[in-house]
Formats: sequence, C-alpha cells, structure tokens
Amino acid sequence: MNEGGFTLSQAMEVKQLHAGATWALDQLVAQSPIGGALKRAFPQRRDYLKVLSVAYFIILNQDNNISKYPTFAEATRLPWGAPLHPSSIGRIFRKIKKQQIENYFSAVQEGLIEQKKKAGDDDKLTLALDSTSISSYANKLPNVERGRNKDEDKLPQINLLMLVESQSGLPIFYRTYDGNVPDVQTVRRVIADNSRLGIQNVVLVSDLGYSGTKKHQ
Repeated sequence: MNEGGFTLSQAMEVKQLHAGATWALDQLVAQSPIGGALKRAFPQRRDYLKVLSVAYFIILNQDNNISKYPTFAEATRLPWGAPLHPSSIGRIFRKIKKQQIENYFSAVQEGLIEQKKKAGDDDKLTLALDSTSISSYANKLPNVERGRNKDEDKLPQINLLMLVESQSGLPIFYRTYDGNVPDVQTVRRVIADNSRLGIQNVVLVSDLGYSGTKKHQ
C-alpha cells in the first residue's frame, strides 16, 4: 500500500451503507425549508436529525413498522448515524407536541416566503385545501375512528384536512376532523386555527366537495 492508502485490516473494518436514496432526500430537504423548520421545532439534543431519519425510513419502506428501523439504519446512511431503538423513537414521538408542530409550520411558511422573495416573486402564498384519511391498525391513538375511505380497507382511520403550498407541495397546516366528509364548518375551523401562525397575503383554493346547511350566492 502507498503512504496514503488503507491496510487490509483497515479495509476489512470499513462499513458499507446504502446512500443513494437518502442522498436524494438530502437534496430535497436542502432545497426546501424542511431542514431549518425541523431544527427550530426540535433544537435540543439534535432531535431534528432523529426526526428526519425516522421520516426517511417511513418514506423509503412500504412496510414502515417502526420496529424494523434498527435493521434499516444498520445498512443505510441517515442524518442521525447513531442507533435508534424503538423505545428511543417512542420518546421522540412523544416530544411532538402542539407547540413543536406550530413552530415547524411557522418556519416552513417563513422559508417559503423567503424563497419567493429571492426568486423575485411577491410574497403571496397560494394554498390548496384538501382532505384525506390515513388508515391505522392502532386502537389507542386519539382521533382514530371507524369510517369509509377511498381505499375501502375497512380499517380505523384518522381524517385530516390540510393546507398545502401549491408550488412546493409542502403542507403548512393540518387539522383532524370527525366524520367521513368535512363540511364548511370544518374548513372555517381550519382557517381560524391557521390564523395563529400569522400567515398573511394568502389565496386558498379548494374543490366543491365541502357542503353546508346554508346556501350562498
């Protein structure tokens, strides 16, 4: 071996990790406000890197059972390189409180406006308002209820109404709702809750799927 090379014993100790998919996710995060927003929401103990690593796992695995995370992390390059066991991940999930969620969405909003200004655009945000349901095998999660969803999988579900920035596709607010179909009152509550984030100069766009008891001209 030359002076700058590895010995055979050193080469045997080199750890090989899958990195292509997570590198691509790194680029997406770097080009968006997500990384900075997570850092603002979870500044202690670099928890934002742990949250991001768990998010990578969920994105890249069809079977995202969290008990399989250690095996995935053992073979994959992740933002948080140290081991995370399911109990540690459970502690991270418990840190995701209402305040952290609001801090995250506020930072995303500010980042999107800053990007628009740098691109020479005005700071108006166009937000798409839409609803979806997330099926769950869990029986003890709050807001999980029986209902019919588009997949017809007959599982309990969490119903969500979201505001998504039209250009980036990033969610900047969400609210759970009861029942199978969100109505006008649900939309009004989402807008009222969203006002806490201080978002101004916004255009909301939705389809015609939100009914109400009152008729409007």
